[in-house]
Order: sequence, then structure tokens, then C-alpha cells
Amino acid sequence: MITIDGKITRPKRIKRKCPRDGAHRRKPNGGIRTPRMCKLNGKTLFYGNEIFYMRHTDDTGLRVYYRGNSWEHVEAVANVMLSLGSICVQPIEIVPVALDMSFRGHPKGTMWALEVEHAHYHERAWSRFCRGHPYDWNAVKHPDHSPRGFKWFVKNAKVSKAHKKSLTLGSATWCTKRNRWIIIDVDWRPEDESVSV
Repeated sequence: MITIDGKITRPKRIKRKCPRDGAHRRKPNGGIRTPRMCKLNGKTLFYGNEIFYMRHTDDTGLRVYYRGNSWEHVEAVANVMLSLGSICVQPIEIVPVALDMSFRGHPKGTMWALEVEHAHYHERAWSRFCRGHPYDWNAVKHPDHSPRGFKWFVKNAKVSKAHKKSLTLGSATWCTKRNRWIIIDVDWRPEDESVSV
């Protein structure tokens, strides 16, 4: 069993106006909607309403279900990832983790984590984006690493129409190892009938 504990710190967020490039999402206040991040013992974590993601090895990461989701829920998410094939990070296995700290007010204890392939994102560009800066399209020199390339990826991704809206800069990232866009988060409810793509 993997034990996760330590001290959480939150980097200061920057307020910047959302670019009108068709790739960034705008908040109601005009700012940029980005993934959320924090640091655990100096290591970066990205988190949402029910999971946090942390790097596990050079080529794997852990999606830790800190709200205590059932094994069946985690398995359903893994099945969605499998169904998406090469356009999505692939699941490896479901593992128990001992969360020896409270995360976002949820109690510590044994949780399920989904070990997945790690998408090798451009760390500086992604970290700055998660802190509120516009995404740096110049961080990687590739014609598809652009607003146009991102929008093409979303348009051509083989997912249901109901899930096209979920493909955002944040649920997909540029993988520098694969040299392409890849889905990293399928925050699609397993009980949703449209989840089989």
C-alpha cells in the first residue's frame, strides 16, 4: 500500500485576462479558468472535486480519489480511459493508498487510486497556466502546439457529443514525450449513459 502524507501549500494565483483564442476558458469575472494545483512536500499536485493527481514514477502518476469513491467508480473511469485508446492516458491498475492527511476537508484514511500513464507536460508552462497565467503556446516548438492545433484535436477526438464540452485546456495537455495532445482527465460520471464512447 502507498502512504501519502505531508504538508500542503498553495502557490499564489495570478489574475490575468482570459485570451480570446478559442482554447482558453473564461471565468465569469473575465479571468482564466485553469486546473487547480497545490504542493505536497514541494511536489506539485493537481486536483479537482474528487481526485488529486501526483507523479508516481518517471512514467506513471496516481489519480487519488480523496473523497472515498468506490472501487466500482474508479473501475468505470478506467474503462472510459481504455475506450479512448491512444488519445487518452491509459490506466495501469487500481491500488489502495493510505492518505495520512486531510485533503480539502475530507478525512484521512484508505482510498482508491488509479495508476495511469504520465503525460509529460511542459512543467513550467503548465505550472504557470495553473497559477492563472495564459498558457504559453511558445513553450514547445511544434505546429500543433497552438490554439489551432488544440481546437483541431478537440474537434476530431472520438468522444461522444456530450463530452466534447469536457475537452478543455486542463482536461487535455500537450505531451512532450508523444509530441501530441492527450486527454488526461475524463471527469465524466460513470452513471452517465453517454460515457461509453
